[in-house]
Amino acid sequence: MLGASPFVNRSQELQALEALLDSIVGHDGLRGGAYLPECVVNVYGAPGIGKSSLLHELRHRWATRQVQLIFVNLHERDLIEAATSEKVHFCRVTLQQLALGEAQNTQLCERLDRVAATDSDGIDAIAADLVATLQERAAQSIVVLMVDACEQASDAFFAWIERRVILPLIHDPREETTRSLFILASQLLLRWRQHNVRRRVKVEELGPLNPKATEDQVGDADLGALLYDLTFGHPLSTSVAFAQVPVELTAHERMRWVAEHKYLLSTEIVQRLQQHAVRSMHTPRTAPERWQTWEVWTILEAISVLREFDVNSMRVILSAYDAKYSAKSQSMLLINIRDLLETRFAEWSSAKRAYQVAAAIRRIFASALALRNEERYTTLRKRAIEYYQQQIQTVAGNRHVYIVEYFFQLMSDPELDATALDGLPQRLTSLLVNYYTNQDRSFYHRDALAQLAQAFASDDELKNLLALHGYAEDLLATTVLQFCPLL
Repeated sequence: MLGASPFVNRSQELQALEALLDSIVGHDGLRGGAYLPECVVNVYGAPGIGKSSLLHELRHRWATRQVQLIFVNLHERDLIEAATSEKVHFCRVTLQQLALGEAQNTQLCERLDRVAATDSDGIDAIAADLVATLQERAAQSIVVLMVDACEQASDAFFAWIERRVILPLIHDPREETTRSLFILASQLLLRWRQHNVRRRVKVEELGPLNPKATEDQVGDADLGALLYDLTFGHPLSTSVAFAQVPVELTAHERMRWVAEHKYLLSTEIVQRLQQHAVRSMHTPRTAPERWQTWEVWTILEAISVLREFDVNSMRVILSAYDAKYSAKSQSMLLINIRDLLETRFAEWSSAKRAYQVAAAIRRIFASALALRNEERYTTLRKRAIEYYQQQIQTVAGNRHVYIVEYFFQLMSDPELDATALDGLPQRLTSLLVNYYTNQDRSFYHRDALAQLAQAFASDDELKNLLALHGYAEDLLATTVLQFCPLL
């Protein structure tokens, strides 16, 4: 059936979460569970990647199980700024789902109203009563607390919920049984302050959907494949694109319509992503009526050709994007990076020691730029190739990263010709001779070569580009292994 589904093909994540619940529920569905070291799950991923859909699917599946299920959606708090108001919202939603006796419910509601009116610290006492009730329920059934949109929470509120709610419910000094499961969804990894909470956290990252899942999302294999080239498996973007396709068209007409309106669709997708990011900010850095003209979107479009960036690479690419950026100071670039982080489309990667834009978001913005201004897009790709060539020559400590990025940019160049493609192994071998051996090749930097081979072997995006051009996915990794017979 044709129709954009909000939830498809998260079987791996669902199985992992179902297994956690099963392990603590036990065979008798009540008291037979074991101690679960990781009972706090942080589901995280880029805006629009499907976190809320996953939580709603779990709510649906677990509604008939013997669990006390509490679901708190921080999207519903209407950007309340005061931490006390956030606490009141949390307690009120929790209270509504506990189904207490009428007298107790009325009493707590009245106390909440007084706290909300006076901004009193009495909210802590109410929270303690709710937690005590949840602890009582845990003696009869497992307590499952889901919190969606944690990026909406202020630091003070998140610290409060961690210390006042999560910690007392998971506290088990003897590590005998676990009676509570917490699932918190956020756009970036959550930062935990309490050691006894942090050590029990399990991380589940949601990535883009694969092409087959995108086809399932729209209910049409051919149309899904065409939309995937614009949305790269980003579920929200696929829904946005699908909604633009006229419903009255036949299957063949839909395909032709999408092929003829790629620029329109990519523009609509980008605008919806921008809106989604602004709405998700706890403290928006731009007025709602000005979000479309916020400079951060231009910055994001420019650096969308880079898989990792810092101040130096930003300056190089922005200067190629528009000469007016050549004089941008380092302090202004750092402000731009701060704004990019605020959108949560970008984050710091400890592994890369650089910033990265979420893969699907990056590809969507790069595709939109290519459709809107192919000449500028090509210029940026060629400038990126030059940048990584220079980095390979001058930055020995991170050379393997720059070599991989150099080949990624080379494979992404719209003007890449067959001659350049055929010469890929020779280009790589030349770099290996220059930087990974001595002059007569009697000595190999084996560890560095192994590191480079592993980097090529684990780079799925680069392997997909190789396959797209008709080459073996392991061409570059194999070239490294063949170069050094000792690996």
